[in-house]
Amino acid sequence: MHTDTREVPHVATYTMVYGDDESVVRETFENIDLVEREDGWVVLFRGKEAILRVQEAHVKELEQVSP
Repeated sequence: MHTDTREVPHVATYTMVYGDDESVVRETFENIDLVEREDGWVVLFRGKEAILRVQEAHVKELEQVSP
């Protein structure tokens, strides 16, 4: 019998509240591999693709809701 021992990449679910004075959005993002904060930007990655890029100043809340 063969057992598959490959590691499953760590992914998480995040909730983000973002926007400006006129419009605020609350979204849940699943299967996020990486969150980068650099040069005033927050970037969410799914695999090698950036799925969301928001200026840090517009992020009201970012919370990891599952491991």
